Amino acid sequence: MSRHTTFRYCLDPTVEQQQALARHADAARFAFNKSLDFVKTALTQRETDPDQQVPWTGFSLIDAFNTWKETEAAGRVIAVDPAGVAEIEVTGLAWRDEVCQQAFEEAAVDCGRALTAFSDSRTGNRKGKKVGFPRFTKKNSTTPAFRLRNRTSKAGRAAIRVGDNGIPRSVTLPRNRDDPGTGGHSSSAAHARQRARQNPVRHSVVPSGSLAAQCDRRGHRPSPGFAAPTACGRR
Repeated sequence: MSRHTTFRYCLDPTVEQQQALARHADAARFAFNKSLDFVKTALTQRETDPDQQVPWTGFSLIDAFNTWKETEAAGRVIAVDPAGVAEIEVTGLAWRDEVCQQAFEEAAVDCGRALTAFSDSRTGNRKGKKVGFPRFTKKNSTTPAFRLRNRTSKAGRAAIRVGDNGIPRSVTLPRNRDDPGTGGHSSSAAHARQRARQNPVRHSVVPSGSLAAQCDRRGHRPSPGFAAPTACGRR
């Protein structure tokens, strides 16, 4: 049997880490809006073409975004060779490697969940208040946030780790080309380790599941609402 406990931390990142976290939050908002744009465009095309497929689930939206981000529609430049001949070079989404790709994927999943909630609400499969069709998120009216999954390597090493490398007041995030790296936080992870030692159930404080972060728009500092990875234990 597994027991899951969620711990919340307020990060205290360096300036470079603040910028990296802010880029991830912006990337998540961009991917959500682009995923919703795919849906609206497909719905419009379906009015004249009944066979038009509409991406509606998280998986289909991830596939649509991953395909789009490498196309000319996502980005291109005009390159001029030494002879003065100009050619169009397809770059795709040029900055896609500056953030962890999971930020894009989890945002697409969020869009899919919003669409499912809308359709379930319309068909009566969802109880409670009626849910409207998803809306585009605006930078200045939403809390900057993103989510990453915690994958485990073949060697059993988690991508998201609390108190790694002998640094108890730290959270290590997955690497990417412009790595946010290890960020300090204002509350020690010792509480999580102490609970693991005191509980008769054997715990592993290696995070599992996913990590969700919220950033302060004013200074891009993660707010006290930062949700740390979940510590999972097994009997």
